[in-house]
Amino acid sequence: MFNIMELVLTDNTDTEYSYKFSSGINFFRGKNSSGKTVFYELIDYMLGSSISLQNKEWYNNLKEVSIKINVNNKKFILTRTKDIDENYVSTIDQNFQNRHPISLETYNIKLGNIFTSNQEILEEIKTFTDEALTFRTFTMFNFLGENGQGLIRYFLDKCSDVKYSVKLNPVLNFIFNNHQKEISELKRKLELLQKEYDALNTSFTKYNFLKSEIDRNARILRLNIEYTGKNKDEIKKRLEQLKNLENSPVIKKKKSLTELELMYSNIDEQINLYEKYKNDEQKLQKENENRRKLLNNLNTTIEQNNTLTYLIEPIKAVLEEIDSTASFSQYLIKNETISKLKKQRTILKDEIQKYDSDYELYSFEEKEKACILLDNYLGVEQTDCSEDLRNKQEEIKKCKDRIKELQNADDNTKILNFSKYITDLYSCVPSEISSVVKEDLLRNGFRIQYQKRGNILQPMIKTKKEGTEILVNYNTGSKARHTLMQLCGYMGFLHLLLKENQYPLVPIFVGDHLSQSFDANNVKAIGVILDKVKEDIGKENFQIFLFDDKDYTEMNITPDNAKLLYKEDEKGNVMQTGFVPFYFPAQGIENSDNNTSQPKN
Repeated sequence: MFNIMELVLTDNTDTEYSYKFSSGINFFRGKNSSGKTVFYELIDYMLGSSISLQNKEWYNNLKEVSIKINVNNKKFILTRTKDIDENYVSTIDQNFQNRHPISLETYNIKLGNIFTSNQEILEEIKTFTDEALTFRTFTMFNFLGENGQGLIRYFLDKCSDVKYSVKLNPVLNFIFNNHQKEISELKRKLELLQKEYDALNTSFTKYNFLKSEIDRNARILRLNIEYTGKNKDEIKKRLEQLKNLENSPVIKKKKSLTELELMYSNIDEQINLYEKYKNDEQKLQKENENRRKLLNNLNTTIEQNNTLTYLIEPIKAVLEEIDSTASFSQYLIKNETISKLKKQRTILKDEIQKYDSDYELYSFEEKEKACILLDNYLGVEQTDCSEDLRNKQEEIKKCKDRIKELQNADDNTKILNFSKYITDLYSCVPSEISSVVKEDLLRNGFRIQYQKRGNILQPMIKTKKEGTEILVNYNTGSKARHTLMQLCGYMGFLHLLLKENQYPLVPIFVGDHLSQSFDANNVKAIGVILDKVKEDIGKENFQIFLFDDKDYTEMNITPDNAKLLYKEDEKGNVMQTGFVPFYFPAQGIENSDNNTSQPKN
């Protein structure tokens, strides 16, 4: 059970003015410039939006705003001022004399606790999306503003804002995924693998340091041996021979510095040439792919127009030429070979750096110090774990790839049922009420298919191709038609999310001037759809707030509560100019609507 019970505006003289709300549909009618959109935005502000009220003239005389809400029979008062970080949250029975202001961040945390019925779901969402998403993210399903109407692609209005759009795909992936449990287990496994990897990496770093120090001191002592992780006894033996003044090991004949540098230069040149060719090949492949797409599109266009068939053969010839173009990859050195060359280049670089030190003269003190250090380092137990590190890296990669695969795996049955609900909602509008719906339903096999990628409401119809019926996209150009589909998409999401009852969602829908694109007949479809959703969800669980310049009877809406945002006395004198009763614009309000029917109070 949920409802916003009342909104209270308080001015600088502590005068209060309240709007009482009902469960179900709350309808507010206002003329142009009467604050419909201001009211619409204020609801979001009270739900934790960070928009500023400081420079909005509607709020010049406003001190604070409060809303009273009922969540499962627990009643709260949420209060905000024009100072974004002066906010209050309390229960209705608390003493307000000793209240303390809280920041916007704390305010939203408290609201998150109120609107989240299951705290564990937040952890599941965080585990799934790798983001700490809150009820604020889910307000993208609550608001449909005047400027965002008529969209069926990326149709959620708030997602025109980048801070919501970047979170849309993770949220949709979570909603339409049935692998949450498996993903959670894999995330826990990944966390364990990462800890094991970090431990191995620490050991590997210590081993590398130990190896470099053993090798450095062995060179000072002319032991002519490198540490491999398995030849510690051999190094100890040579060190003991040196201590006992026995013959030093014979230094193997080494390549000259000139030879090493020449080899390094040759290998480096081969690698650079390979990388240049690789970049050229990638650019060529991209250009060819673009040409292919362009020519394919042109080919399709020409095939649909018999008068241009003479152009097809040259286009096909060009496509074949692109296919037969010799790829640079046939002449390039294989990746495997290059990988070996890069390793060899690293070895040669190390050899060159060591070359001088092998023939450098060291003092007796330096050799004595090297002898002591080498003895100490050889006593440290540290094994080469590079192989284990590589294996662990591969295991982590496989785990991450599997998680990504599961995260992008859609629950097609759920999407199909979701699409069916949206289609049924759209189709429930009687043909005598809406000509646009009537026209669509006369189309063979009409349906609205939801596509998660792009958050699209795609109208589709059946058509025959080579004797077989297939579904094809049905492109419509009417903004009113698109707005109606968009409204069905919003209602579909709210129905789905509230039915599952596990998301941090405020159970409301707020619409601003939904009638703007409709003519006098088709606008009635809005009321039919909203009444159907109110029945499906249950008005005790869901509230709708609508702001419009038309009367609700024109929109075929049956409100549970309705109010004018402006007031006139019996003589026609303006008593209230709009939403905020403490604000009177210099020019008054524009009287753009001659309909004088009054809503129910």
